[in-house]
Amino acid sequence: MPQLQHQHHGHQHHGHNHSSPWKLDGAAPAAVLDLETAVKDGILGGGVGGGGGEKKAAAAADLRKMMEELEAAAAEEEAGEGEGEGNGSSGDDGGGGSVPAVFICPISLEPMVDPVTLCTGQTYERAHIARWLGMGHLTCPTTMQDLWDGGSLTPNRTLHHLILSWFSARHLRLKKRSADVLGRAATLLDSLRGKLKSPARAHALALLRRLALAHPSVRAHPDLLPTVAALLGPLTPHAVGAEAAHLLALLLCPSPSSPSPSPSPSQSQSQSQSQSQSTTSSSSSTTTTTAAAAAAAAATTTTTSAAAAAAQAVQLLLQPQRFALLVDLLGDGAPDTKLACARLLLALSQDPAFRPESAASLRLFAALLRLVRDRRRHPAAAAAALALIKSLCSAAAAAADQHNNNNNNNNGRVLSMLVTVGAVPTLLDVSDSAAANVAGSPGGVGELLEPALGILDQLGSVPEGRGALKECPRTIPCAVRALMRVSEPCTRAALNVLWAVCKLAPEECAPAAVEAGLAAKLLLVIQSGCAQELKQRAAELLKLCSLNYNATHFISKCKLTRTIQ
Repeated sequence: MPQLQHQHHGHQHHGHNHSSPWKLDGAAPAAVLDLETAVKDGILGGGVGGGGGEKKAAAAADLRKMMEELEAAAAEEEAGEGEGEGNGSSGDDGGGGSVPAVFICPISLEPMVDPVTLCTGQTYERAHIARWLGMGHLTCPTTMQDLWDGGSLTPNRTLHHLILSWFSARHLRLKKRSADVLGRAATLLDSLRGKLKSPARAHALALLRRLALAHPSVRAHPDLLPTVAALLGPLTPHAVGAEAAHLLALLLCPSPSSPSPSPSPSQSQSQSQSQSQSTTSSSSSTTTTTAAAAAAAAATTTTTSAAAAAAQAVQLLLQPQRFALLVDLLGDGAPDTKLACARLLLALSQDPAFRPESAASLRLFAALLRLVRDRRRHPAAAAAALALIKSLCSAAAAAADQHNNNNNNNNGRVLSMLVTVGAVPTLLDVSDSAAANVAGSPGGVGELLEPALGILDQLGSVPEGRGALKECPRTIPCAVRALMRVSEPCTRAALNVLWAVCKLAPEECAPAAVEAGLAAKLLLVIQSGCAQELKQRAAELLKLCSLNYNATHFISKCKLTRTIQ
């Protein structure tokens, strides 16, 4: 147990009497025990220990558990203090510090749980000295004196009691300190605002993330989001940026399994308004609802402050230098860091202040498409990447609709970037494999079909995208396979893709689509319960495909002769 440091020199030697006095729990005020003297004079011996074996085993297990928890806490503190964390914690407040040497077994150099004493006056952990004796040694391992009594072991009950009391007191202080999670979070935030080295800053962020995961109240701290967001910048080391991205993703876009998620600014505003209305109505009802109204008012205040903190953090993260760091982490980070950055960027893209034309870049789209290609190993990251690409395209299209003259070019620029980095073949590969596996792999690649087709649909709205779709030989078979496959949005996107390529080159693409089985699928769409606009688009596409055939030949291609007649 190296974290719980001890001084082993002069351990239990008769000529050393320098350890501090200890008071026995439950003894009179004047009953003070010097540990070295007690060991030497035999006070800590005293016959065979009482109590049943099960009770002893339970007590030993409890003591070992306390030692393990204190060791883990000491390791955390040493890691932080060794990097200059400076969070104001000392050994007395937690599990660190020096274990008295008399508690240490000379064989294992670890604190004893079941101390026993030999006839030479030396004390050891029972299991270790028993192993020594079992090997045929009839000498004391420390003094090498012969054991005249054959190696009998005398339980050291008083030393066991002192060890238990010492570790219990330390464990209680550790538990009290751990309970003050908000105080610990505030201390860590103060240390992050100070001048810390990069490893210490990353360690403090990791501790904060651990606190936020375990205690939802920490996530509502008003300074947490702005402080962490302010750490990101062009000179931020990637280790610090990765930890900050993980924490920000947890706070701004928690997963469905995370309890008590922090609301986004827009959600928090609507929640605050609804809670304000409920508070007003409850306070005007009856006297018995006064407490509930006060609680609702407190919840409204908390939600409002959380919304303000989230809005401030989003404003910081949308600044170009901080956004660029998240893009770098998305491209160069570890797989879990890439997932956190993708989810965080997705949350930022849905903010009203987000500007897709300034955020989109070739580096961003290239990093996202790499995640999509690696979908079999990291499906969650691929799904987040597709959602972010679709959000960027939708935001660009929405901006173009609001400002037709100025932003149409920006929308085209965003989509052209996607085409430039090879989005069309990648998305078709995703759609093809997803359509083939959608029935047999729920929750797997099948879930990627709808966003992939949606992005292909948006790419078909610009000339570069239509040209790339036409040139790719997998476009038509993939789109035909996706018709009536999963959902109405998938059918709509597939129809739009087919319409774009067949309209662009009807003589070349329409016959290829019919040969791939498009006519029969279009008839199914027309006869289905889909929206009327989809049926209309299917009828138009069916008419376009029939131009290159005579009636008899086209009916045979439909494979539904009776239905069409």
